[in-house]
Amino acid sequence: MDESLDARIDRLEKALRRLTHVIGVLFVLLLAAAVPTLYGLTTMNESEFSVTAPDGQAEAHLSTVASGAASIGVSSRTEGSRRASLAIFEDGRQVLRFLDRDQRMRAELGLGPAGDPFFVMANKNHLPRLAFALRGEDQDRAELRFSDGENRTRMLLSVDEDGSPSLVMFDEEGQVVYQVP
Repeated sequence: MDESLDARIDRLEKALRRLTHVIGVLFVLLLAAAVPTLYGLTTMNESEFSVTAPDGQAEAHLSTVASGAASIGVSSRTEGSRRASLAIFEDGRQVLRFLDRDQRMRAELGLGPAGDPFFVMANKNHLPRLAFALRGEDQDRAELRFSDGENRTRMLLSVDEDGSPSLVMFDEEGQVVYQVP
């Protein structure tokens, strides 16, 4: 009896997450329809809707791609390039990205497909150098991951829910060179 109740609760939680995504997309679409009348001209094609200022410079973008991802982007008024975006991917990831002047991702804050929260900082080559995440079945393990310039994990610091800490260091090939405990 308990197993069927747990299964029903899991299904309800999944349905609620899907409903939350749908409501979010509907809100974005409603916002995209309202903003142009308040701020200026619009440009639309089959995959992107842009809000532009009276001088013609794009300031915000609502777009979709073939993979099923939907995103909202915000551009810099002074540079004209996208500097931030909020995206929902087909696999369920939800990501807020901050971009540099060359539109390369430098920081991400989001939720993974299973709802696990993460924060990533990347170098100028878009390679993650520092990542913080909650992992595990119940997201009961906090991890801080340091990577080298080739995106290889070189150090992993973690703490389990019971307070048990762990430090692991890796060489270039991914082999453990130091571990505590």
